[in-house]
Formats: sequence, C-alpha cells, structure tokens
Amino acid sequence: MTSEQFAYWLQGFVELNPTLERPTPEQWKSIAEHLKTVFVKITPPVHVVGPAIAGPARQPSYEESLRQLMRKDGTSPIWPHNPILVTC
Repeated sequence: MTSEQFAYWLQGFVELNPTLERPTPEQWKSIAEHLKTVFVKITPPVHVVGPAIAGPARQPSYEESLRQLMRKDGTSPIWPHNPILVTC
C-alpha cells in the first residue's frame, strides 16, 4: 500500500465508521505528523550523463530551407537527376 492509498483508506475508514472508536486527539496529532513526513516529496537532483543540451536548435527560415534544397544549376538533393523547372 502506498502512502497515498493509506491516506485515502484512513479518510474512508474514519468517514464510514462513525460509531467505532476514533483515535484520540493525541493519536490524530501523531498520525498528522507522520503523514506530513510521508507526503513531502523532494525530487533528487538530475545528473546529466554526456553533453548537456544548450537549448532548442534554431530552425532555418523558409528562405534558408529553399536555398538548401535548390542549387544554382536547378538540381535538388531530393531530385538530383531531374532539374527543377519553374515557369511563371
């Protein structure tokens, strides 16, 4: 049973059994202190293995992408044997 499941169980037990003997105020205080220690979640520091990433890579502009695809001779890395012919 996880700590979260226990907390839900305890809440349901107390709500659904009002006639049973409930914990004393001292016991409630002890339960509350223990639950506070259980639900404090501290994420451990992350250790980077290998080179760290500086940030998102810069995306080329539309014009830069076209320049990379179109060569001056009209060929393209996509269609290296068929030159691209643009007519208006």
